[in-house]
Amino acid sequence: MEPITVLGHWDAYELIHRVRTGEKDPFAETILPALRKGGVRGVFFATGGDSRSHAGGSDLPLRGSLESLDLTLCAIEASGDAVVILKTREDVESLRPDQIGFLLVFEGGRPLEGSIAILRQLYRLGVRLLLLTWNGRNELGNGVGEGPDSGGLSQFGKTVVKEMRRLGMMLDVSHLNEKGFWDAISQYDGPVLATHSNAKSLHDHRRNITDAQIRAIGKTGGIVGIAFLASFLGPGIPTVGTIVDHIAYTADLIGIDKVGIGPDFSYGPVAEEHRKSRKYEGVAIDLEVPYPIADASQLPLLAESMRARGFHEKEIRGVLGENFFRVLKEILPSSRSGRNP
Repeated sequence: MEPITVLGHWDAYELIHRVRTGEKDPFAETILPALRKGGVRGVFFATGGDSRSHAGGSDLPLRGSLESLDLTLCAIEASGDAVVILKTREDVESLRPDQIGFLLVFEGGRPLEGSIAILRQLYRLGVRLLLLTWNGRNELGNGVGEGPDSGGLSQFGKTVVKEMRRLGMMLDVSHLNEKGFWDAISQYDGPVLATHSNAKSLHDHRRNITDAQIRAIGKTGGIVGIAFLASFLGPGIPTVGTIVDHIAYTADLIGIDKVGIGPDFSYGPVAEEHRKSRKYEGVAIDLEVPYPIADASQLPLLAESMRARGFHEKEIRGVLGENFFRVLKEILPSSRSGRNP
């Protein structure tokens, strides 16, 4: 039985870029085939957020993010039942082996424009996970680019976190500065995710998290997703073994059942071109250094490396995707609950 593979973080940049540069149906013709080749069953798909890239190049974060979300929803709707938008725990439980589940994500709360009503509207549109910030500052709080001495969450940010929990939205603390991280943990009564954040003790990058932060996520029953971006893994040119180093280190702190993968892949040359043109707010990222695993089709290399390191098949299955699916089923609302925003 093939492992259930879940990409704990992947941006819609490639989809946006391909559509804006004239490709007719890149979702069906390029993106889905790549995911199927890698046996991917779930994708946490960031369709909007704080950066201009999340908003399709727009300086208007709400409008741009809604346009990017619309582009994504149109592509998914055109795919028939090949793709399921994961809105409820029943959507996760009933996902067929021939289907891919997409969890809609906003990477940063700037599009909320200080309004809880907009958060609820995004929920109604199917968004089920929010990162409070990207690397900079917004009305919810401060990202890592603002530095460790800047403030944490605003009162609005704390209100957003509480409302997310009430609605059944996942909280992702990746990109928050450390003060904001602790504020968010204290306000969210449930499993917390860091979908693409590595161990700071192994590589001291500002986007990585400390042992104390990793342990705090573990105590909530949440998941730390290991990113494959070379800058987060280590100096020089990291290998697949470097990814396993971060998996093993994190597992030693909180248990292998609380570790996943958040590769943050960038498929194909057009996506790389797009990424290289982006402005990373306050965080230096060397995009010239290749990913140790370039795309989902190479994920068997990770499983092989984990086996060589002594991980059991059940542990490998958990890290590749089952751990994320378990938490989704715990946090997402039930379709039978009748819950309304």
